[in-house]
Amino acid sequence: MTFNFSEQLQAQRSAKKGPPCTISVILSELDKDDRSALVEALTDKTVEHTAIYKVLTRNGFRVSIHTVQRHRRGECLCGTD
Repeated sequence: MTFNFSEQLQAQRSAKKGPPCTISVILSELDKDDRSALVEALTDKTVEHTAIYKVLTRNGFRVSIHTVQRHRRGECLCGTD
């Protein structure tokens, strides 16, 4: 029996179900400079998850550290892979 596991797995991984992740929502709310700075921090592996989390929460954003981690790993609905 053949069912093209690879193709179906890729379709499953790229399927987006539900609303955008909290990080995506935050990015859409920021001005250009802050959005660029957050994107840079998210892609910089030397910046710790906790640092991003603390700056966001101190500025009134409701986000969990787990959301930051999932977004950075591409495991959220944004699917950065």
